[in-house]
Amino acid sequence: MRKYFSEKSLVVLLFILVLVVFTIAQSETQKMGKVNGSLMSSAQKAGLKIMASEKPASQQLVVKTTDPQAINN
Repeated sequence: MRKYFSEKSLVVLLFILVLVVFTIAQSETQKMGKVNGSLMSSAQKAGLKIMASEKPASQQLVVKTTDPQAINN
C-alpha cells in the first residue's frame, strides 16, 4: 500500500502555499501604495519632487588635491 501523505508531498504543499501567500501580499501592497499615493497632499507631492531632483552625494562634485596648503586652508 502506498503512502498518500509523505514528507516530500508536505514540503511541496508548503512551498506552493508560501508562493500563493507572497503573491497575494505583493498585490495587496501594490494596491495600498496606489491608495496612499492618491491620498497625499499637494505639499507632500511637491516635497517629494524636490527631494527627487536633488543630486545624491555620489553625484556631487568632489575635488581631490595633493597640495598640503590647500588642505589646511
